Amino acid sequence: KGLADAFGEDYWKAIQIGGDKGPILHVVKGCPRCKQSCTDQVTGERFEEPLETLTEFRTFNNREDVYFAQNVVLQPGSGTKQISV
Repeated sequence: KGLADAFGEDYWKAIQIGGDKGPILHVVKGCPRCKQSCTDQVTGERFEEPLETLTEFRTFNNREDVYFAQNVVLQPGSGTKQISV
């Protein structure tokens, strides 16, 4: 369906997947990005991007951390099957 505003998901409190009986993901806090996203995984060389660009529009209260994801806690749904591995 899409969102009315870019990054509208930043303000969601919960996400339910698969209808009324599906699991619910409770959004607990934003996820600050670490420098790993700026590190070449083969050579170990570090760069400023993409955090430099994200700093322009993905920082919030403290202006130090760059947020680009959400941490969630799972609440299994009544239609969820448990799988042991």
